[in-house]
Parts: sequence; structure tokens; C-alpha cells
Amino acid sequence: MDVVAEHDRVLAGLDPLLPETGPLPVEPPARLLSVTAGPSAGQALARYGEVGAEDPLAMWGALRRHMLTVRLAGPDRAGVLRELLHEWLGALDVRVGDWDTSASVTVPSRDPVVRLPLVELGFAPLIVVAARRAGTSTPAGSDVPVREAVVADLDQLADLNDALVDTDAHNGVVTSRPGQRERLREGLETTLAGAPGWTLVAGEPRAVGFVQVNRPEQAAWIVPMSSAGAEAAYLSGMYVEPKERGSGVGAALVGKAHARIDAAGVPLTLLHYAVPNPRSGPFWSRMGYRPLWTTWQRRPAARPEL
Repeated sequence: MDVVAEHDRVLAGLDPLLPETGPLPVEPPARLLSVTAGPSAGQALARYGEVGAEDPLAMWGALRRHMLTVRLAGPDRAGVLRELLHEWLGALDVRVGDWDTSASVTVPSRDPVVRLPLVELGFAPLIVVAARRAGTSTPAGSDVPVREAVVADLDQLADLNDALVDTDAHNGVVTSRPGQRERLREGLETTLAGAPGWTLVAGEPRAVGFVQVNRPEQAAWIVPMSSAGAEAAYLSGMYVEPKERGSGVGAALVGKAHARIDAAGVPLTLLHYAVPNPRSGPFWSRMGYRPLWTTWQRRPAARPEL
């Protein structure tokens, strides 16, 4: 059986925006796992990544990250996934209860058969990659002034980004780290110097919310997650102060961002949102996005027996 070809055939039937995946690229120390169960078969690539506590990437998850990428084929794809997960988790070299370890698997959001095996082994749906095609309508927001961010907004933007990271940390998506506001501010300073027109704020003179979009040349890393072609924009962050929520500020920000993206001729916009946040899924659905991929995570990677 050609596992990859069958896997891609299933994905194409689930959602036309899902891309062809291709063979798993095995580069040591990554490991290839294989399972055959009668007419069903599967392959998985087990990878490991580690960052230091002072690394700017440390806030985006655990310090020690175990990741599994799967290809599933045949009538019992759930059973094949279950076997691959057991083999992978059984070989992890992790300390039980270490909060700075994680095990994650990213699967198509619309694939129903992968969910139960993940739930059985303690994984929870954590992050969605959602997609919006150009021209998809966005509900009208409030009449709050929306403008390009300028250097004078830098400190307030840093505060808003810091609050966004703290919110996502409560949802288990990221990890608050010492010095995160300073790191976020440095990144924003670079962004405002290089591509200010794609960072928008709401409010005058004080910003009460922001939206930040990466241009296609900055978003090449996420393009392979869809079948839309060689170009996409990435909406990297959006936050509105709690007292302003529900008033249309978020819709106003996103609507202006979409207008710029569409005017630039970019065919697709992608973003990540936190599944546990009760506001995120409904909001982004109203803004014209649909789930494409879901990352399921177990953190700590090895849990104590209950």
C-alpha cells in the first residue's frame, strides 16, 4: 500500500484546502515509525526540539518538545494511529510530571477518526490553524478609529502583546517567561521599523487593541500547511483590552487588516488560535476563518498515574 498517497486522498476528501503531504523527511535524530494492521497501515515521524529558558522561543511552549507527524491509510486509521501513539509515547525519554515537556500531534481538524485515540491517551485539542480565503466577507465592526501603528505606540503595543501572551498561557498554549515583555517589545520595534503598515491599532491617542499581520514574504514558513498556492499572509496576533470587548473593536481591526490583505492580492490568510479560549473559535469563525489543522498536546509529556 502507498500510505502517503492514500493519506493524501483522504485529506483531499476532508477539505480541499489541505495540502498534499508527501513522504516523511527522515533526518536523524528524527525516527520513522511504521505500523501495519491487515489492510491498514501508518507511518509517523518522531521529532524532538529543545530551547533554553532564555531563548525568545521559550515562551511559545515547553522547553522540551516531542512532536509526531503521521500518515494514515486503510479502513482502520484510528487503530493504526493508536498503535503509533503507544509506540512513540513508550519510547520518550522524559521525567514524569516535568511541566516543561510536551508531546504534540497535529492532525486535520475535520478528520473525525483521529480524535478518540488522542483523547484515550490524554491529549487535548489545543491550537487550531485556521484559514480565510481572500474576499470572504467580514462583519462590520464599531466606528473606533483604526490606524497604522507608529513608534509612539510601542510601549502600549508591548503591554497589549504581553497581555495576549499571559492570556494564552492561561489557556495552556504558551508559557509565560521572565523578561517576555522586553522580548516582545524588541520584536515589535523591529516590525514597526520594517513593515509598519501591516500592524494596526484601534484607539486614538491610546491604543486599546491591535492586529498584526505578517506579509507573504514573512509568512513563507506556514504556506505548506494549505493547498492555496505559493503565497499567504499570516495574522500573527490580535488583542483587545477586556473593557472594550463585545463593542466591535476586534471586528473593526480585523476588517481593516483583511482589506489590506485583499487589496494586496494575497489569496489566503492563516492564523493560530487557542481552542480552550471560549472567545477565539466563535470570533474567528465570524471573521470568515475555518479550522484547517488542530494540534493536540499532552503536557507534561509523561503524566503521573492517577
